Amino acid sequence: MSTDSKERIARAGAQLKTALLAHMAGDGVYPTAIPGVYMARRDHAGISEHRFDQPLASLLVQGSKKTLFGSEEHTLTENQVLLVGMDMPSSSQILEASPEKPLLTLFFHINRQIVGDLILQLGWKERRDAHAPGISVADAGPDLMETFARLTHILARPEQIPVRGELALRDLHYLLLAGPQADVLHAVYGSSRHGRQLFAAIDYLRAHLDAPVSLAELARAVYMSESTLYRSFRTLTGLSPMQYYKQLRLHEARRLILEENEQAVQAAARVGYGSAQQFNRDYKRLFGQPPRKSKQYR
Repeated sequence: MSTDSKERIARAGAQLKTALLAHMAGDGVYPTAIPGVYMARRDHAGISEHRFDQPLASLLVQGSKKTLFGSEEHTLTENQVLLVGMDMPSSSQILEASPEKPLLTLFFHINRQIVGDLILQLGWKERRDAHAPGISVADAGPDLMETFARLTHILARPEQIPVRGELALRDLHYLLLAGPQADVLHAVYGSSRHGRQLFAAIDYLRAHLDAPVSLAELARAVYMSESTLYRSFRTLTGLSPMQYYKQLRLHEARRLILEENEQAVQAAARVGYGSAQQFNRDYKRLFGQPPRKSKQYR
């Protein structure tokens, strides 16, 4: 990398730190005035988080964290981008953060329409890598860093958000498609029907949380063979379809317990568990503690 690129990255990084700290007085996740764009601050290391996120691109501006998707572990450090192409469960641990020097991130949800339009404009007819995983971590280049910084400048000028906010988001999507993480998005959103079928499979699983779904049923619902569905799911998410479904159900149960104050027994029933004991075992295995001790970290 050239000296000029390093200097541009350093300047943009400094601008981002100043802007994010100005917007976030304390620990938490902060939605912004641009739909789908969020800031996050964590003040303490050692904290574990469990999430089921929509597709997103997240720039780590300060600090470091370790994130597990399926069986793949990724460590993110300053000025790196985590790109997740599909709805994915994750477990993270904050490695470096303090009130004096908090972990700072700026992230946005991937817009399927924007990605699809850009892929057509770029003229990609086939997937560049049929076996690309749906998750990637890469260093942010100077253009990407500066566009993230421009996003924070726009947020500081509310009158510009309706026009310039959308343009900046489109630029960020373009830079991801033009950069080293392009295959993640192209594998999921490109011309191959497998990406569309996998989104349909996820939608089907979400719509059937209250009763067990078999691999055969899921494959029939999205017009894929069981072997192709299994292989594509493993490639893109690091999980088999049934492992993914199990985590989806457990995350939904956790949401019901934490956000809707459901009792564990009722939450288990609503996500298709017939055995409270099995639910408790699976819940503790995934989240590290039984449902009655579960607390949401904000």
